[in-house]
Amino acid sequence: MTLRRLASLMAASLALACAALGQEEVLPAAEGLLRPDDQVAFLRNGDIYMVSGEGRGLQRLTNTTDREVSLRAAPDGSALVYESFDAATNEFAIYTHDLASGMSRQIIPVGHAPSWSPDGGWLAYTANVPGGAYEVFVCDRHGQNVQRLTDTPTSELYPVWSPDGSRLAYLRDLPEATRRSQVLVIRDAAGGEVEVATLTDQQVTGLSWAPGANLLLAARVTEAQVRDELYEIRPEPGTPRRLTEGLDGETAGAWLPEVAGLLCSQVSRSASRPIVRTLDGTGSLVPGTESGDLEPTLIPGPSRRAPTVYVRNRRSFYLPAPRIVGDDVLLPLQALAPQIGWMVTPQGATLRLTMGDRELDLDPTTGALSSGDAPLLLNPLPVLIDQALLVPVGALAEHLALTVDWNPTARVLRVTTKEATDEPSERPETERVAPSDPEPGIQ
Repeated sequence: MTLRRLASLMAASLALACAALGQEEVLPAAEGLLRPDDQVAFLRNGDIYMVSGEGRGLQRLTNTTDREVSLRAAPDGSALVYESFDAATNEFAIYTHDLASGMSRQIIPVGHAPSWSPDGGWLAYTANVPGGAYEVFVCDRHGQNVQRLTDTPTSELYPVWSPDGSRLAYLRDLPEATRRSQVLVIRDAAGGEVEVATLTDQQVTGLSWAPGANLLLAARVTEAQVRDELYEIRPEPGTPRRLTEGLDGETAGAWLPEVAGLLCSQVSRSASRPIVRTLDGTGSLVPGTESGDLEPTLIPGPSRRAPTVYVRNRRSFYLPAPRIVGDDVLLPLQALAPQIGWMVTPQGATLRLTMGDRELDLDPTTGALSSGDAPLLLNPLPVLIDQALLVPVGALAEHLALTVDWNPTARVLRVTTKEATDEPSERPETERVAPSDPEPGIQ
């Protein structure tokens, strides 16, 4: 089944559920899963809408004759990515919608199931290639630097990144004579693959792998009564665990931050509507939505987001993500250093930072910084995450000749070298920064 036919099937089944509306069921409350500064984007009659976590300020974001599907919000809350069907070309294209400007822009002319990297700098998606199969591609958030990752006789679908950005998961079709099967594949940075689970008589309709360690599968079960279910599975060989209970079906699921619950579409006997729910199944309707609204996606509010970082007036994306500790922001040192003109080299148990004839020694364990004088203890201390050392930029600013402007309300950090006096005031460029980058989008 092609992605186009699958999308049409999903839309048709949900429309049928909404057509038989009776008294709407009220679910038990799932308090605290949505915050007041969160936004929830969703699809209504083929267009994109947005409402606050409290159900206020409903906005219509798109107004076209095309049909939008596969809606996903960027981790930094700055943009949405989605597919839009163009009846003139009979193809789905991938678009991004910038929430600050309200502008939508086509970035990939033919593509499906886009998903964001955890740093927000890259997108993974599938596209049809000669021969009829769908393969996995990655590109930057502007649709540039496209690279094909898979090349197999069968189709790969629904690619999603692991929370640390080191792996991709996707579904691979395994056509059989009498029964349909798919296998869940985990791909590492070197291109190695591990088959996690084989799914028979289930048509997976979506994947989510953020922010928890496990994946969330949305699947259409076909072996008995056709229904939509959600499953959880570890990224290692095993059997998916069904999360959906009762008579209602759930689809288009995604993890909420801190893995506190799920945001998904519920299809019941009387209604189809976005819900937010805990892992034990208690939940509530998403405030401000209506029956027939589909594919909810969380636009994290400022209180959830990692800091937005500009270095020398360029937007930078980091993995691991920046952390806020006290009144300072921690950034990956190996990624930050070349941006500001410094070089980092190991010196036994310490790190040597050099720029020209200036040298600093940093003990990553104790946080002691020295330049020949008595060591200074950094506050807050550096933190080691995923083999990357995150250091406090504010505490290091004077020693690295930096000007640091941190806005804790907007959660925006601007880092400028003191020697740079001719930098442009506009910030149109973006830069993705990581300690290593063996493949675009997988590090």
